[in-house]
Amino acid sequence: MHVIIMAVSSRLRLVPIAALIVSLASFSSSAMAESPQGIQEVAYQLHMVFFSHEAGLSSVIDPQMFVSASGTPAGTGPQGIHHVANFAPAPANDPPGTELYNANGQDMGVMLGAWEASSGRAMLQCRGGAETIRSEFRNLIPNGLYTLFVVHFDVQSGPGRFTPLGAADGSNDSFVANAAGQGQAMSSVSPCLTPGSEAVVLVWNSDGQTHGSSIGSPGITSHNQLIFRVPPSGTNATPSVGAAVVTPHVVSSDGGLSASFTVSFSSVSAGQGEVYFGPGPGCKGLVGVATEDSGAGTTSHSVSVSGNDLSGSIGGDPIQPGTTYSFEVLTVTSSGVQVDNNNGACYIVTVPASATPPGS
Repeated sequence: MHVIIMAVSSRLRLVPIAALIVSLASFSSSAMAESPQGIQEVAYQLHMVFFSHEAGLSSVIDPQMFVSASGTPAGTGPQGIHHVANFAPAPANDPPGTELYNANGQDMGVMLGAWEASSGRAMLQCRGGAETIRSEFRNLIPNGLYTLFVVHFDVQSGPGRFTPLGAADGSNDSFVANAAGQGQAMSSVSPCLTPGSEAVVLVWNSDGQTHGSSIGSPGITSHNQLIFRVPPSGTNATPSVGAAVVTPHVVSSDGGLSASFTVSFSSVSAGQGEVYFGPGPGCKGLVGVATEDSGAGTTSHSVSVSGNDLSGSIGGDPIQPGTTYSFEVLTVTSSGVQVDNNNGACYIVTVPASATPPGS
């Protein structure tokens, strides 16, 4: 990684990161799990922590968010971002109520404590030469517009350093967090992500605009908030138990036919049941995710699948009558992800082309 570090104001009260370095060293084993079917779960971490460690700094600062620092001259800070006078990169241990600004001194309307409270996790699966990444986030900027990018560490700077996590034109790599700061995204890229030399970064677009295939203007209109480095393979998650039972439904109404199917299954541990589905064949193309589990928090799950519950992501079409779908079931538990994909073949359901009798 090429990093430009210039002198910053003595105002910066920096927090030691020796303990954080220890935590980062054990990151790949403690924050990631993988099932026998190849699904990995990995935790996002604050970009400011990741960056400060990678850059070899002795303390944590955020190179893309700034704080008021009276008397600080204009200059170029970490990552080559120019900031105006009286502002400096945000130290991690400033008071939680510290207001944050962009490099031009514009108030972001966000406090440091809220910025640092964000968290996320991702489930990755490389199959058939393509990688599917399902991400879930908490404590983001309420109603904030976010974009996901791949960071290519083998590209020092300029074009190719960041590419959209999705379509090459950046048309499907963004989402809006809800009013509680929660967000979800389903992404697919080809070829699969490269362990160690690539990362996935979550970028807040403070200008409220997406920037296509560009990451925007770091520190001004875009701000890296969370990141994870693509981990190596591991093996410490458990499969679900109990073969999935599927029941298709087609209902006729004045608006035409409405199709869905319900998947019932059991799991080793209590958790949230989910269904990954798609056109197949086999376990390929499972880009839709259904999360409406009436048995959430238990070991007996019943998930209704009418379409992709991750709004704004790929695979957003509703279930269609007369169509065959492949699917696998997952249970997200406190100890990891449990998976049942029918021994690697995935399950199949054909939705009837006409209305099904009531109760079927």
